[in-house]
Amino acid sequence: MFNRFTKAARESVTAAQRIAQQSGARRIEPAHLLGGVVESGGPGGDALEFVGLDQAHLDDGAREDPLDPQALAILGIDLSEVRGAVEESFGEGALSRAPRRSKRGRVPMSRSAKSALEHALRNATRLGHGWLDTGHLVLGVLDADDAPVRATLALADVDPAVLRREVERRIAAGAA
Repeated sequence: MFNRFTKAARESVTAAQRIAQQSGARRIEPAHLLGGVVESGGPGGDALEFVGLDQAHLDDGAREDPLDPQALAILGIDLSEVRGAVEESFGEGALSRAPRRSKRGRVPMSRSAKSALEHALRNATRLGHGWLDTGHLVLGVLDADDAPVRATLALADVDPAVLRREVERRIAAGAA
């Protein structure tokens, strides 16, 4: 599959790997893939920029916190107070899980990120392209229907249908 990737698409996946590693993520998530696209540009990066989705929005969407502050607040528990007390006793980051790495030292892809790549390939095939670019990656992430990406788009006030149309328009313009 990766032999069909354009240089920008390969750079996007490499950037997603780096973004995930730097954030301490256990896996590469679809939001990391979008972050890689933002860095690499191309039709996908241009469309993300057009709708106002930047790296800061994506960083928030990729951050995985197994402790839901809102759910705990309903129970009368202030997560920030709990974190502070634990870190005071056991050191900074005591509640954070150590990132899991593959045997090669890389962060593995999550199931949803793999699904996004599969959907990207399907989109390239559907559009009759023998190559896969950053626009196809964005379409793949949208088709993977990842809950954190949906939440990120909603928080950034980005309509997925508008983003999809913009990506497809830019892909078509580049293929012409």
